[in-house]
Amino acid sequence: MLRSLKANRHLLVFLFLLVAFVAACAASSPPDIRITEPWARSSPMAAGNGAVYMVIANEGGTADALVGVASDVSEAVEIHETVMENQVMRMRPVEGQRVEIPARGRVELKPGGLHIMLIGLQQPLEVGSRIQLTLQFEKSGPMTVEAEVRPMEGMGQ
Repeated sequence: MLRSLKANRHLLVFLFLLVAFVAACAASSPPDIRITEPWARSSPMAAGNGAVYMVIANEGGTADALVGVASDVSEAVEIHETVMENQVMRMRPVEGQRVEIPARGRVELKPGGLHIMLIGLQQPLEVGSRIQLTLQFEKSGPMTVEAEVRPMEGMGQ
């Protein structure tokens, strides 16, 4: 009987260590970034800027961060946010050009919130066309996405 108690105790310790090891491995899995619904707002002929929206999901166990964006369609690309200042909605660059993407979380870039600002467009963004952007993530590295240009009516910004 004493021998079986010791065997059970060893088995319980082994199972506990196994579960702890598996949990630690799952918690420290690398980021797994997925981009869905990328789209850009069409721009009128006189507009010098454009905006791009998308959902960035991290299915991995480690947080990551969007730290930059590049595109050939504009002179510059910045990550912006929309904020209320003195009763007026304003767009401004995100401090440090860094957006945290939590482990097993998501961030939505949408009209009236976070978005990618295309500054100094080379040409207007026409409905139905597509533009390419390269998103730079702190841990996952660069990721190229293609955004469809959609009408601006009722889009908010």
